[in-house]
Amino acid sequence: MNVLIVDTTSARAHAEAWLANESPHTNRLWTTQRSDLVQNIADLAIDKSGEHLLHTDPEGVAEFARNNNIDLAIVSQEDALLAGTSDALTEYGIAVFGPSQKAAEVETSKVFSKELMVKTGQPTADFVVCKTYDEAIKYATPRATFENPLYSKRDRPARGKGVDKITCLDDLHKALMPITDIENDFSLTQRVILEKGLVGFEIGLHAWVNGRDYVMYPFAMVDHKTVDENDEGSMTGGMGVVAPAPGIAVDDIEKLGRQFVAPTINELYESGRSFTGVLYSGLILTAEGPMKLEDNARPGDPETQVWAPLLDTDKSDFIEIALACSQDRLSELPEIHWRKAASTCLILAARGYPDATEAGQVITGLKDIDDNLARVFDYGTRIDEEGNYIANAGRSLSVGRTAYKGESLEVVLEENYEAASRIKFDGERPVMRGDVGKKVLSTEFKQRVKDTRHLF
Repeated sequence: MNVLIVDTTSARAHAEAWLANESPHTNRLWTTQRSDLVQNIADLAIDKSGEHLLHTDPEGVAEFARNNNIDLAIVSQEDALLAGTSDALTEYGIAVFGPSQKAAEVETSKVFSKELMVKTGQPTADFVVCKTYDEAIKYATPRATFENPLYSKRDRPARGKGVDKITCLDDLHKALMPITDIENDFSLTQRVILEKGLVGFEIGLHAWVNGRDYVMYPFAMVDHKTVDENDEGSMTGGMGVVAPAPGIAVDDIEKLGRQFVAPTINELYESGRSFTGVLYSGLILTAEGPMKLEDNARPGDPETQVWAPLLDTDKSDFIEIALACSQDRLSELPEIHWRKAASTCLILAARGYPDATEAGQVITGLKDIDDNLARVFDYGTRIDEEGNYIANAGRSLSVGRTAYKGESLEVVLEENYEAASRIKFDGERPVMRGDVGKKVLSTEFKQRVKDTRHLF
């Protein structure tokens, strides 16, 4: 089987390529990911002019797939979904693991997503949709405080950086400036959601989805979204993940799936937006019970770098699962098997990330790491003429550790940090959080799960 992975700037693409390469069904593998590390296991997709194939060029991707006899295309990047790449591939008769442009609006339009939550009765934060700068200021003026912050969310994708914490009007002004047309009476170039801040612990759920059918990943994951420790600093695409979240059992996951996944995919199906692929639901465990923060129309990043090593590829094949979903037969698959182990990853970013990344930093220490020590997935490094690895993106590397011998999450995290400490950017420690996993191991997290499980 010839497989194409359409995902250009994420370590998720490397992890998916690794899983696809593990499958005996994969004959040849292409990817739009330009990383030199990824190209050790997959061919780089080149367009007809000899240039790198753009994931946001639906017709170009579809034409490449047809010309190279692609049997299955895995579309995992939000930009590609927003551009309608899945739709173009489907029109060419190619099996696609990834939602249509309309189904993907559950992520690509925050307004659509929030309104769907309300329509289907899913608990979520109170919010308002603002169409103008003045509307946003008027709503926030009596509400945004340090004790009770609001959060602003742009309607359209911003690669994980379109969410801002609003504690005062100055915060809101800074958040709105990138999408404000100052010359046109401070009008907004897209809608903005302002929603009430919720207090609690965030977890992420993943589910394989095919229309009305879905299969939950049997564990919750915890991402660390800000660049600084203690969940402070600028929002990023994610700086580290741990799984499974302690205290949340398989039965709990199934209950949460019925509460937050089933209503979403059923509504999408009923409205002519049948979903195929992986649905990622972000929840927050509040004192009043779980509430939904967001849906993503693709596997998470860095979450994929954590769940990929947990899939038991001796018993369950990633390509078989993806193909079954694309062919509307997820319900016919045998049980999907997972390894019972702790899995973690740490994100290593270039100096200045996420606000003013300095490209071109030389990465050393990669040769000191093998698969027995840690698994490295790449965001887009390159090798220069002298054979040096060069940071070619903000988030540069995902360094993960998965324990298959019963080691505790605490031990896995300690080993993960030891492995990551061997890697330097220009001889210095890269941008990396030092507290990944701390909150899920805390007494407060475990107590919150215990106190609210009956509300799942």
